Amino acid sequence: MFRWRAFFPVALLIGLMACGTTTSSSGRSVAEPTASTRAASAPSAAASAGTTATVGPSAAATATTAPQASAVATATRVASSAPPTATRSAAAVATATRVPQVAAVIQAGWKVYRGPKEFPISIAYPPDWTVDTSLFPEQWVIFIVSPNGGEENEAVEIVGSAQQTESNIDVLRDQFFYKKTDFCEKTGIEGTFYRQISGAQFAMLGATCDSSNSLTFIQVASGLKNDDEWSIAMRTPYERKEARLREVFDPMLASLDIYALIDQR
Repeated sequence: MFRWRAFFPVALLIGLMACGTTTSSSGRSVAEPTASTRAASAPSAAASAGTTATVGPSAAATATTAPQASAVATATRVASSAPPTATRSAAAVATATRVPQVAAVIQAGWKVYRGPKEFPISIAYPPDWTVDTSLFPEQWVIFIVSPNGGEENEAVEIVGSAQQTESNIDVLRDQFFYKKTDFCEKTGIEGTFYRQISGAQFAMLGATCDSSNSLTFIQVASGLKNDDEWSIAMRTPYERKEARLREVFDPMLASLDIYALIDQR
C-alpha cells in the first residue's frame, strides 16, 4: 500500500510535464505558448516603426482632409473665373495712360489734331482745313472746316459727352440726325449702315438736305466708346458728295482715335 501511494504522485507529475500544461492561479490548466506562437503574435520592429513614422494620415484624417482640399480648389476656381465688374472708373484707369494713335497710313501732307484729356481724340485732316475749338468746352464740340466751309456749310463736327441715357447707338444716331437737320426744309434718307471707328461700332446714316434752294449731303455717325457718347456730322454740297466721301470723310474716320474717357472735372 505504501508503494502505491508513493508512486501515484510521481506518475501524475510525469504525466503533467509530458502534456506541457501548467496550472493557473485559479486552478485551471492553460496551454503554454510555443516558441513559434510567441514569434507570430509579437509585433516586429519594422511594423512598429512604420506605424509611428512612415504611415500617412489615417483613414479618418483622409476622409476629413480630402473634402476640405476639394472645397478650397473649387472656391479658387470659382473666384478666378468670376468676371470682373466693369465700372467707369476702372475703364478710366485702363485707358488714361494710353498714347493717342493715328492710323498708320494717312493722306500725304495731312495734319493731326490731338485733343486734351477733356476731349481725348486724335484725328487727321486735310492741310487746307482748319480746326475750330471756339465752342469747347462749353458744348464739348469741335469743328474741322473746309476752306469755304463758312459759305458752303462744309465741315466735320465731332461731339462727345459722358453717356446721358441708356439708348442704343441707333437711337443716338437718329436723335443726332434730327438735331443736325432741323434747318432743312426737306430731307431724304439715302441709307443706314454700321462702321467700326476707333474700335467701337458706330451707327451711320446718309441723307440729303434741301434748304433755301441748296442741296447738301449730310452723313452722321453715333457710337459708344467705354461709357461715353460720340457723334459725328459731315456736311458738303451735294455735287461734291462722292469726292468728299472718298477723299476726305472716309480717311478722317479711319484715322480717328478715341484714346480715353472724357474728363469733365
